[in-house]
Amino acid sequence: MTGYPIRHPDARRGVQSLYYFEKKLTLTSPGAARVRVLADARYKLWVNGRFVACGPCKGSRDRRFYDELDLTGYFMPGENRIAVTLLSMESSDAMEAGHMSLLAVIRGADAYFYLNGTVTDAGEEKPLVTDHTWRVAREDHDTFTPQFFVGLNEHVTPGFGEVLAWIDAETAPLGVLTEGDDVPFGEILSSYAAPRPIPQMLYVPREFTYHDGYYDAGELTTAYVRLTARGKGTLTVRYGECFVKGDDTHFEKGDRTDTTGHLLGHDDTFAINGTLEFESFWFRTFRYVKVTCEGGAELTGLSFVETGYPLEIGGGYDFGDARHNALWDISLRTLRRCMQETYVDCPYYEQLQYCMDTYAQMQFTYMISPDTRLAKRALRDFGTTWRPGFLTEARAPSSKRQYIPGFSLFYILMLNMYEARTEDDAEVRQYLPVIDGILDYFACHRNEAGLIAASDMWDFVDWADDWRVDEGAPVTKRGEGITVYSLMYAYALRKAARLARVFGRGSVAEEYLLRADEMTECVKNACFNKETGLLFDSEEHRATSQHSQIWAVLAGLFTDDAAKSALEKSCLLSARGGYAYSYLWFRALETAGCYELGRGMMEDYYGLLDKHCSTIPEMPYAYSRSECHAWGAVALYEFTSMILGVKLRDDSPRILHIAPRPDGQTHAAGDVYTKWGCVRVEWETQDGVFTLRLTVPDTVAPEVTVPAGYSAYRVVLNGKEIPPHHVG
Repeated sequence: MTGYPIRHPDARRGVQSLYYFEKKLTLTSPGAARVRVLADARYKLWVNGRFVACGPCKGSRDRRFYDELDLTGYFMPGENRIAVTLLSMESSDAMEAGHMSLLAVIRGADAYFYLNGTVTDAGEEKPLVTDHTWRVAREDHDTFTPQFFVGLNEHVTPGFGEVLAWIDAETAPLGVLTEGDDVPFGEILSSYAAPRPIPQMLYVPREFTYHDGYYDAGELTTAYVRLTARGKGTLTVRYGECFVKGDDTHFEKGDRTDTTGHLLGHDDTFAINGTLEFESFWFRTFRYVKVTCEGGAELTGLSFVETGYPLEIGGGYDFGDARHNALWDISLRTLRRCMQETYVDCPYYEQLQYCMDTYAQMQFTYMISPDTRLAKRALRDFGTTWRPGFLTEARAPSSKRQYIPGFSLFYILMLNMYEARTEDDAEVRQYLPVIDGILDYFACHRNEAGLIAASDMWDFVDWADDWRVDEGAPVTKRGEGITVYSLMYAYALRKAARLARVFGRGSVAEEYLLRADEMTECVKNACFNKETGLLFDSEEHRATSQHSQIWAVLAGLFTDDAAKSALEKSCLLSARGGYAYSYLWFRALETAGCYELGRGMMEDYYGLLDKHCSTIPEMPYAYSRSECHAWGAVALYEFTSMILGVKLRDDSPRILHIAPRPDGQTHAAGDVYTKWGCVRVEWETQDGVFTLRLTVPDTVAPEVTVPAGYSAYRVVLNGKEIPPHHVG
């Protein structure tokens, strides 16, 4: 028996609605059951009241996905019920004015649902498919408002969830299946949709703590909200990351446990006449929730179901200091909340995968987990947006195209690090033309001074003081050279040269290195201030930022004493890097051999603990918009690469470097992931003796450097004592 896509007979293209699908089947002795599911829009699926899956995962303008689900164990002898709720949104054109990320999920074309698979019953394999035996109903009491920055808000009217008029589903005449009378199990046209590239998201029930007037999740979380209510009246649910002093437009944030101010957030509304059981269709992001009842409406229950990417991490992390451990915890939570079906910049606002943000998030993930599936997905999401002669898009997937020139350079850095941290060279190889194309674009956009010229696009760098208000870019005019972009280009050229050598393109590598040297020389000639030893941000505007000095070190323009001096002086500038640049700041300090200058930035992070932040905000300011921005989760990298000392440098990707760096602690321990597997590091100091215990894969012979200043050293590798390679 062949299945086919089904829909409600009244479904109309581009019309917003909720649809319910139902199938009842009787089984004698159910066994293995596997299906493939494809849906236009967004679905949730239950079997016998047990939640199974939410999908499909985010696609793009050109890519769709289907789910492969194992339903074994969900069926029971007797009557069984498969239940599906499907959300159909407005058309693509209408969504353009709404949320930029949601169109990647919610296409709103034909509101169809397709399931095809088998279930074993009493040893016999039977078809489990969507066909005319399914029933469908339409829900007209829940409307969805796409917010430009905050996902979906839901508005429920009386009648929601009541028994509806169930009717037979009709065939959706769509060309999504292979042709022929006999469609094999789950055979979906590969040109139409591909298997889901990532696992299902978490679905974990949680409870609130109720206080006088508000509900507290205990930490910032991403979750589906569940509520029950009764009576006749209106109920408003406000979701907020924290309370603020001020209103929704002008506010300041202080102690995140201070609930005496105004809860900054967005609302779902419910008009009730009788009883209501509700679970939000799109996830909400919140720490606090306030419920307001008007008329005779009464809230009878409120809970939530945590969702997000199921990241598996190492264990036993202890960095020898309570503050270190606390900062690690909120950094890890920040990264988790910014891992959904893609990496996202923040879960509360845009919920978009931006290339600059993702570059840092990928570095953090590599250190603490062997799971690179989301990183691999990011490479494809951005790589497939490239157009010959132009750039990759700054965010993907998105309903609207956006280009930030520097973000395409970050894409090259993403590819380079992915190749260094994994054994998946084939994935990177396919994007070599993209690398070449991006670099050629920048080569064609140099001004007379030889610098990368300011464009008519958004030349974003960082949310720094003294730069263009609300633009995060150095003060320049079109055509004027931008120092940061010029040095980013030089740095990307060097990383592209490394990749070219990896893939046997020696002549290309030499060309890229020549271009990089030429660019750094142009920057030095046009923008170097001999009096201060620093770089100006452009050849005409004489402002100076920390960002230009960071890239000067990373790109190799400043080395040795000049590099140290520039970074030290940059700490006194007003235009300094914020959380967005913290990863790059620490890499510049490490490169220059003055890592201790990073204490000031770390103290900013430790200050978040005093404010009882449960995640890392977007910016280190009281008016920071987002409370959860994973580009600031830098402790995940610094503590594993510096305190534990595990380094896999792209300049020597075949060598595992171990160089612990105690920062006043007496001990530290934790797991760090490499391309060869998990590395366990444990070290302690006692009576002047530094003891390092390593557990590494048998295929690896690490190069070990122990910190100077101790009277004796012990290095134990996989249970056998060895001498360290270096002390210093």
